[in-house]
Amino acid sequence: MTPEQFRDLLQKFQRQEMTQPELESFLEAAAGGQYETLLEEDLTQGLKMAAYPGVSSAERMEKVYQQFLEKKKLEKKKETPERNRKAVLIRRFQWRAAAAILLSVVMTGIFYYRHHAAQAGTYETAGLQQPAPEVPPGGNKATLILANGARITLDSAHSGELTRQGNMRVIQLDSGRLAYQPQAGASQSLVYNTITTPRGGQYRVVLADGTQVWLNAASSLQYPTAFTGKTREVILQGEAYFEVTARADKPFVVQTGKDTRIEVLGTFFNVTNYPDEKNILTTLIKGSVRVDAGKESHLLSPGQQARVTALPEGGARLTVTSDINPEQVMAWKDGLFNFQGMPFDRVMAQLSRWYDVDVVYEEGIPDIKFEGLLGRDVNLSRILFFFQKVGVHYHMEGNRKLVISK
Repeated sequence: MTPEQFRDLLQKFQRQEMTQPELESFLEAAAGGQYETLLEEDLTQGLKMAAYPGVSSAERMEKVYQQFLEKKKLEKKKETPERNRKAVLIRRFQWRAAAAILLSVVMTGIFYYRHHAAQAGTYETAGLQQPAPEVPPGGNKATLILANGARITLDSAHSGELTRQGNMRVIQLDSGRLAYQPQAGASQSLVYNTITTPRGGQYRVVLADGTQVWLNAASSLQYPTAFTGKTREVILQGEAYFEVTARADKPFVVQTGKDTRIEVLGTFFNVTNYPDEKNILTTLIKGSVRVDAGKESHLLSPGQQARVTALPEGGARLTVTSDINPEQVMAWKDGLFNFQGMPFDRVMAQLSRWYDVDVVYEEGIPDIKFEGLLGRDVNLSRILFFFQKVGVHYHMEGNRKLVISK
């Protein structure tokens, strides 16, 4: 790609007029580093044009980025909500992810934090550098457990048929995906598989009915290789995003424990069900789902989140809120960390799972909330250096134990 071609794509990127192939080519060229000077010149000029007196350059970058998001919101309002909700939501995620990648290429990531004590309401910024030791990010890796207990290691290195179970061929596709394909003439039988991701892993499985499931780190999904009954039932522990194939005659059911059951016909939603978390969260992106928790039940609308909390005396409490940020919920699936307004312990829970490190607090949990967006493909050292800049001290014991002190 010539510099002139790159400039043309950069202008299209800023106007949000790119086709999907153009966007992929542009991001690949930007990540290569050979056009870093062009990117810096263009973004620097944009910052100069956005004259905010008394505001640091890093904060100007954030304001320019927020202007970009506001423009997308205005464009969204011009569309018909019911007909175009899915398309708008997906485009917004794609462009936000692309913008985050571009900013990380040029600025190596910028975070913001907020103290909730004497410094309440103040903001500071810090660039990220790379101290030792290096802990790489997670990637596409998982283990498939067959009905007979046999284990198959899954990664992105190989593709092709792994095994056959009943009437199903189990195939590993490219880009960290597992799929089930029926064999003609073979009889169907109820056989269960389990796919598990370790800390530092993620994977995607296409179930026999075409439903797609993205598994986050430290998660497991148990499911039949063929859906032969009146319902399509799976069991989840951890976190997963579902795009369920519509079947009006056969509801899709996610069992999560704590007397919680999620039933859908065809929809997009995210479920968080980690054992070390207090709540089970179901966030609806598109369609409708019914969440049952003990004796309570609620039908969610897009943009709502159901929270199920186990009660000390037994049973569970179900609450529903619309005060959520769907982009933050789905950030992990799009390859991002979105720490907007997130408390320190929740940030560390995400980092612990993705980088496979144990977190220990020597003097309690720092009272800090983060504001930031960063790709999940950066080394842990970039984030740890930022902690020092905001007054959080740490040390690594080996490569897997992170000790935090205030």
